[in-house]
Amino acid sequence: MNMTSTTSEPYVPFYRRVFRRAFWFRVLFVVVALLTAIALGYAIENWRGHRAWKDAKKKLTRTGFIELAALVPPPVPDAQNFAMTPFLKPLFDFLPGTQKWRNREAVERTLKFGTGFPKLDLWGGFPTGKEIDLRKYAAELSKESSWKGDRGAVGEETREMAAREILKEMSRLNPILDELRTASRRLYARFNIRYDNPNAAGVLLPHLAVLKQAAEILTVQAIAELALGKSEEAFEKVSFILYLADSIHREPTLIGHLVRIALFKMAAQVVWEGEAGGRWSEAQYLKMQERFSKFDFVQDLERAFRGEQAFGNSLIEYLKIHRDRDEFESMFDVGRDFSSRELAFRFAPRGWLELEQVNYHRLFQPLFGICDVSERRVFPGRAHQIQQETERTLTQPGAFWQHRLFAGAMIPAVVNGAQRFAYSQTLADQIVTMGALERCRAKTGGYPETLDLLTPEFLKKIPHDVCDGKPLRYRRKSENAFVLYSVGWNESDDGGIPPPIKRSSSSSPRLDEGDWVWQSDVHSE
Repeated sequence: MNMTSTTSEPYVPFYRRVFRRAFWFRVLFVVVALLTAIALGYAIENWRGHRAWKDAKKKLTRTGFIELAALVPPPVPDAQNFAMTPFLKPLFDFLPGTQKWRNREAVERTLKFGTGFPKLDLWGGFPTGKEIDLRKYAAELSKESSWKGDRGAVGEETREMAAREILKEMSRLNPILDELRTASRRLYARFNIRYDNPNAAGVLLPHLAVLKQAAEILTVQAIAELALGKSEEAFEKVSFILYLADSIHREPTLIGHLVRIALFKMAAQVVWEGEAGGRWSEAQYLKMQERFSKFDFVQDLERAFRGEQAFGNSLIEYLKIHRDRDEFESMFDVGRDFSSRELAFRFAPRGWLELEQVNYHRLFQPLFGICDVSERRVFPGRAHQIQQETERTLTQPGAFWQHRLFAGAMIPAVVNGAQRFAYSQTLADQIVTMGALERCRAKTGGYPETLDLLTPEFLKKIPHDVCDGKPLRYRRKSENAFVLYSVGWNESDDGGIPPPIKRSSSSSPRLDEGDWVWQSDVHSE
């Protein structure tokens, strides 16, 4: 007989077990262990991030990184400041400690300046060797509801008639333009931007749109005046447009520099139309050479990189403390719905953001290799390589956990801007050289066979191609026409063939294709 027997504890229902002390000890142990793991994870991440950021800051100091505060232009006296003229002053007249306008109605009046006129399509102009179609512009002007009046079929008018119509309509804006022109005689131009706003991404820049609109109006007026033979008035407007461009030259923002480039192109369009129509005098060409030789867009590119890097760094510093949800949503397009990335961002340790900061600068630093200020060069091949490597790094899986989230949101736009700076420097050099060619033609009766014949009488030194370092390419087509060009972003000599125009509403050419051309076809006198 098997005397073996088994015994077991009697079954105890769960609702009774929860009242036992041993159960709560287990629960407490699990909770404590979990909290300890979380605290340890936070501590490790904070330690890693703090150490990595401390080491990165030492390296950044050696490579020339500048904090945003050091890039801000110094304040100037209001009475001597162009930006404090009554028309512009409301744009930065905030209630103390805020970015809330003191007089919103005045701000809206300033922002609406000249907005009733058609937009100006510059890419249909000098890059393709065409004048701005004043008859088309006048026809579009007549369709604007705010400018309708009793007039005939404007589109059927001559270019001179259209020019008179445009100047007549735009004359109502002259009092504001005259105020700005008078204010431009002041010693300084410094817009009182709230650089000290805690959130760098929230800094308001309303003046950029106003300056661009004013420059567009001046450009159309100048082209209309050229059509009527008023070269002195048109030349004065070119100088004024360039002044407006220089009024934002020292601002440490990429968007500010891009707007400045847009204003510069407007002035270039007027210069080209005056040359193509044989409107400028020898004295005016000499002044153009002196004025346009002062532009250094390669140095501006480095300055814009410095500013953009500093703004990005300042934004991450802000988010370390504030964890601003709206800013996170605007940068990463997560919307108002639940997002695991947003949740992690809101509760991530400070060290996580410091590791983001480290990677942001690590991926940003190579951008400075795109240009060389001392040589006044921009290197398209390097830019393309850096762009590819950056995109490859930023598109790899695990951007959040690999601390590449902020770099992916902020760096690509910076890389794409380099091309515009290189093109603008080329344009400045072409205008300087063009002035020498026109002065030579006025004295000798024709353009020289080579650019070497311009030195030293008409040109101190032949500008080099910013894209490949060689002299600008030049070909004399006839006594009254020439082609002056850079090999452009593809670094290939395409024989002076300009980039194709993209099929889009902006009609802008692909600057990464073809040559960057200044086409001259002066009318025979």
